[in-house]
Amino acid sequence: MIRSIKQTISETLNYSGRSKRSDYWYYLVFMLLSIVIISTIVLFIGLTPEDPLFTQVSFFTGTLLIIPNIALTVRRAHDFGVTGWIALPIFVIGFIGTYQETLGILDWAGLALSTVVGLMPGHKGPNKYGAAPA
Repeated sequence: MIRSIKQTISETLNYSGRSKRSDYWYYLVFMLLSIVIISTIVLFIGLTPEDPLFTQVSFFTGTLLIIPNIALTVRRAHDFGVTGWIALPIFVIGFIGTYQETLGILDWAGLALSTVVGLMPGHKGPNKYGAAPA
């Protein structure tokens, strides 16, 4: 698990090649835990969601975590043989959904697309995006 997370972070700007399903899910769990831990610390020190510093910390944390996730999603798409551009609607939908007050159709659509990317089995052998991930 730690190896997958380290590899994902080290390949933050790598939009070629392929990544395994386990790498995808391990990084998503890492992102979720990181957000929960950082939010808990920020709330514990007394900042409220209305505080500008809370907003800045949230934005900075989200940005640091999402950039490796974009590259990972592109590589996951390559693993099952489709263009990495499939990641674009996932992140656009997620970004727009962030500014809604309640869970809306965009949130559910983004969640569904992310789940599909995470569950699709990769090609067993090489494909046009490279060799199967080890």
